[in-house]
Amino acid sequence: MSENKSEPKPLDSRLVFIAVTLIAFIWVCVFIILPGVTGKPGVAQEMQQDLRSGVQKENARVPSEK
Repeated sequence: MSENKSEPKPLDSRLVFIAVTLIAFIWVCVFIILPGVTGKPGVAQEMQQDLRSGVQKENARVPSEK
């Protein structure tokens, strides 16, 4: 009889789940929790500020049509 090697082993699935969960946790800590705890703007907050200032500059250049 031949074995079906296409199905993942339960251990492999668990390791993938643990790895994805760990990466998500680290991402949340770095971008959300750490800036909130330190009080300094993080990467995400700096990107938001850059986007806001860019949108405000763009709105100031283009007169609104009413």
